[in-house]
Amino acid sequence: MGSTNSRGSRGWIATAATVAAGLVAVAALAILWLGNRATFTLRGARVVLAGHEPVVLAVGVAGAVVALLIPHLRARNARRRARANAASEARAAAAREAELEERVRDLASALEAREAVLEAREAVLGASHAQLLVVDSELRVVQRYAGDLAGALEPVTEDESVLELFERALPEAAFEAARTELARFFRSKPDAAGEPHAGAAPDAGDPPDGGGRRVLDDVEIEVVYPDGTSAWRRVRFDFRAIVGDGTPAAVVVAVADVTETRALEDSLREAARRTAKDVEVLVGILHVDPRELDAFVALAKDQLAIVEGALSAPGEELRGKRLDFVLQRVHNITGNAALLQLDAFERKAFAVERSLDAMRAGGHDDRAGLLDALAAFRADLETLQASRVRAAAILQQAASERAGDDDILAQIGELATTLAARIGKSVTFDAAGFDTRALDPEQRVVVKDVLIQLIRNSVAHGIEFPEEREVARKSRVARIEVRPDIAAPPEAFAFTFRDDGRGLDARRIRERAVAAGLVPEGDAANIDDSELAAFIFTPGFSTAEDATAAAGRGMGMSVIKQRVVDDCGGEIAVASEPGSYCEFSFVLPAPEPALAN
Repeated sequence: MGSTNSRGSRGWIATAATVAAGLVAVAALAILWLGNRATFTLRGARVVLAGHEPVVLAVGVAGAVVALLIPHLRARNARRRARANAASEARAAAAREAELEERVRDLASALEAREAVLEAREAVLGASHAQLLVVDSELRVVQRYAGDLAGALEPVTEDESVLELFERALPEAAFEAARTELARFFRSKPDAAGEPHAGAAPDAGDPPDGGGRRVLDDVEIEVVYPDGTSAWRRVRFDFRAIVGDGTPAAVVVAVADVTETRALEDSLREAARRTAKDVEVLVGILHVDPRELDAFVALAKDQLAIVEGALSAPGEELRGKRLDFVLQRVHNITGNAALLQLDAFERKAFAVERSLDAMRAGGHDDRAGLLDALAAFRADLETLQASRVRAAAILQQAASERAGDDDILAQIGELATTLAARIGKSVTFDAAGFDTRALDPEQRVVVKDVLIQLIRNSVAHGIEFPEEREVARKSRVARIEVRPDIAAPPEAFAFTFRDDGRGLDARRIRERAVAAGLVPEGDAANIDDSELAAFIFTPGFSTAEDATAAAGRGMGMSVIKQRVVDDCGGEIAVASEPGSYCEFSFVLPAPEPALAN
């Protein structure tokens, strides 16, 4: 404001100066025109201008010059001010433009960040296998994300009630539980007609202020897939409140498929139960001589077969002599178990005796239940035999560790891991309880030759690549086991070699056998899968497409057959389950003593 007043004052002064200078110039011209006659009185004094023309002329010219110069200077100053103002305005405009550009950049960054958040949210939702439902306080589904369970809770109408959705999909008990959970979140309860109403007092245990989380677990529902097929799945309902101002604005319901998780948990529990049972059996037989244990298992199986035959035979009810006959056989098992202090088996046999005794006393003829109990008894006998083998292996391993390591097994284990790593596979080699040092030197060499060829064949053909094993729900690291067979004939040495790979490919073996001329094409389909394993020991027989340094020329298995059968007169047996395992069993008879010269 001050600068504006200053500029106004300077303008008036310049105008006055211009006028004054003009008057001076006019006065000077008038004086020159009057010449020497010009006189005038100034405060009583008579002034004569004659003779002073040059001075008057100079004054007049100066006044004219001043009168003309002042406007020019004012115009020049105005132009300068205009240029300065224009430059200042240009700078201000540039600053405003820069500020605007900065705001645009900030807005663009914010939009990009928002897009990234939305994309991340979509990615998270896309990776989720759960179906997500957002339920408002009126129990309407206002938003959903389908997930893998799209066919589980299909909508019928827009903004339909979640209760209608649940009622169609859930069993009655699960539906009631889900309705109760939603009612608790919104501080309401089902009324007499079955509909929730607001304003009711919350139950004890309600989430505080409508918040918190509740779970409805392990509900079985039918899921319909896009191709029209359906399956019963076990699902989990997870209720979480979205709270605003201390009260729930909505509830997110996540419906997740837990079928595989529950199956895994069940299998782990079953594995733990079997492990505990195996340990119990193992501890219970350590005091028993292996030969006596084998004799007990053989006797028990024989007696059980007789009992099962008697119970399964059609005809009259299990009474009188027929019942006594069965009781005698079971009692014999009980007595033998007691003799060897096999307490668990004594209790099992005695429980069957009690059931039979109750039947003899006039109880219900429950032959089906008895047959189930005997089947379980037989399964326990199988576990007993397996535990006996493990116990013998543990004892043999302990003896081996006291005496030092078997150098052949160390070499074989290194061969397995090195060869597998070379072709991109992973294996562990387990030979617990197996030892070749006590063997005859010739037998030891045979065992080494056999193990070398088995390792090469297993790693090259039997074991899958880690990615394939992962798809098949196996450990990425394959397992190769070598175990002694303590049930070998006297003086013979027997062992098994097993991998948990893909097993024998019967279709491929059949095709190769036909191609190699080992069997006519018309007869190949009639050969049982169990008989096909014999072809793999034929020289030159291989199921591999290309020969490699590890395998593929079809000679490894023929070497095994030559060393075991041809050279030693031994035996080979093969067992396989597609996608699960392949096992080779060997029996090497004791070498014949050298004849004296």
